[in-house]
Amino acid sequence: MIQTSARKKGFAMITAIFLMSLVTMTLTVLMTAICGDAQRTKSLNEDAQLRQLLLAGAEFAQLKLPDSISQVGHIPFTLPNSLKKDGANLTIEIQTINSPTDVNLEIEATLPHHKMTSHLRLVRPADHWQITEAHL
Repeated sequence: MIQTSARKKGFAMITAIFLMSLVTMTLTVLMTAICGDAQRTKSLNEDAQLRQLLLAGAEFAQLKLPDSISQVGHIPFTLPNSLKKDGANLTIEIQTINSPTDVNLEIEATLPHHKMTSHLRLVRPADHWQITEAHL
C-alpha cells in the first residue's frame, strides 16, 4: 500500500513537471509570435512610408524638371518637418542624360533602418515630362 501511494505521488510529480514545461514552451512560442507580428507591422508601415516618398519624388521630378537638362546632379527636395523628425530623407539624382529631353533619375527614400530606391526614365515628348520606365 505504501508502494502504490509512492508510485501515484511520483507519477503526479512527473505529470506536473511535464505540464509546467508544456505551459512554459507554449508561452514562449506565443510571445515570440506576438513580438514577430509587432516587428512585421512596423516594417510594413515603414515600407509603405518609403513607397509614398518614392511616389512623391517621382511626381516632384515630373513637375519640377526644367524643359531640357544638360548636366547630371542633385535635384533639391524639401520634406515636411514631421517626416524630418522621423529621420526620413529623399534624394533625387539625375544619373544619365541620353538627350536633353530623355533622362534617367534615381530616387532614394530612407528612414533610420530602411532604404528604398527607384530608377526612373523620363522623356519630354511635348510640354511635360513623362515617366516611361520605373524600377524599384
